[in-house]
Amino acid sequence: MMLQNITSVQEQQESKQINIALVDESKLFRESFKLLLQDDVEINMIADASSFKELDQLSTQSKDKLDILIVEIGDNPIYVINSIKRYLIERPELKVIALTYQKEESYVLPVIKAGVKGYLCKEMDLSSTIHAIKDIYEGKVYLHPDVLGYVINDYQSFFTENNKESKHDTIQPNLSRREQEVLELLLDGRTNNEIAEVLSVKEVTVKNHVYNLMKKMNVEHRTEAVLKAIQKGWVVI
Repeated sequence: MMLQNITSVQEQQESKQINIALVDESKLFRESFKLLLQDDVEINMIADASSFKELDQLSTQSKDKLDILIVEIGDNPIYVINSIKRYLIERPELKVIALTYQKEESYVLPVIKAGVKGYLCKEMDLSSTIHAIKDIYEGKVYLHPDVLGYVINDYQSFFTENNKESKHDTIQPNLSRREQEVLELLLDGRTNNEIAEVLSVKEVTVKNHVYNLMKKMNVEHRTEAVLKAIQKGWVVI
């Protein structure tokens, strides 16, 4: 009985762990980061890679365990942004965090619009970084104070431009019946797999519908599609 209780406690502890992977060109940083996280029983670093190409070699089983993907933006932001978008299309529930030295507006905004849930800077202390990771895992968003101003300004500019209400902005995109159904299910927070089950289609079919409706709505991310549809009144909440 005692052995069963110990096993049960261990299983509960493992189930509470946040499984993360880190993509960073610097092997020294990856190894240091892993060492720093060793004392935190709630975070389990299951993989690290120097690039997304290397991360792609990770087994499907390991990828499915991932809760959070942490990435360095580096000097090739377009490659990183496209890779983030690709991973989020495949795993919409995955939470992506940028952990970087880059704080220029030209880097920050495109990365955030790609769908990251956190933008952390490497000069942050360990305690703050771990706290941010756990908050993001719980569904919160964290933006480093040095980049928050960019986001607020962009947000204000977005609504200033949209308040002009040009004729083009108010025209509802010509979505097919199936694309409209997918959009409404996205509004409910459904994943691609869940949508496929509801509509009795393959998951790859759902991915195609999501891609097509985002293209028609002129947005780059599924969350942006939902927000725009709500703002324009194209869906009923």
